[in-house]
Amino acid sequence: MQSGIAAALKVLVPELRDLAGGSTTDEAGAVHEILALTAQVDRKAHRYLVFNGD
Repeated sequence: MQSGIAAALKVLVPELRDLAGGSTTDEAGAVHEILALTAQVDRKAHRYLVFNGD
């Protein structure tokens, strides 16, 4: 069973990929980090996903 977070992130993946292609280097790097987290959430069993930052 897929978590609600993983399902919500999967919906955003195509839009994030498009955003990465037309972004500055810093923005593209941030988008790639989000995409990596999305892949991690999809691969691993988890209880909590915590974003810590600005």
